[in-house]
Amino acid sequence: MKKFLLTAAALAFAAGAFAQAAAPAATAPAAKAMHKSEAFKNIDTNGDGQISRDEAKAHPMLEKNFDAIDTNKDGQLSKAELKAFRKAKHAAKMASKAAATPAAAVAPATKP
Repeated sequence: MKKFLLTAAALAFAAGAFAQAAAPAATAPAAKAMHKSEAFKNIDTNGDGQISRDEAKAHPMLEKNFDAIDTNKDGQLSKAELKAFRKAKHAAKMASKAAATPAAAVAPATKP
């Protein structure tokens, strides 16, 4: 009986530790989104919800890519435009990685 209780206690402790370790991973996307929102607010110095070309000058990546990000060519960067640009950059990066990976490493050879 003692052995059973010790085993049950150890399992309960391990389950609790596992749940705590998994919790931060579940909140990571929300924290990342909040970080991006805060970064946007910091760059948007006049608080109009858009990043102007002058505001973008404080951020080298935005200044360099301003015209590519500003897809509607209104001279302002919206959150949606920034999100689309990040998504496209990520997709291009993933495609580049996939192209650099030999086909044999991606899919195992099948037997005839």
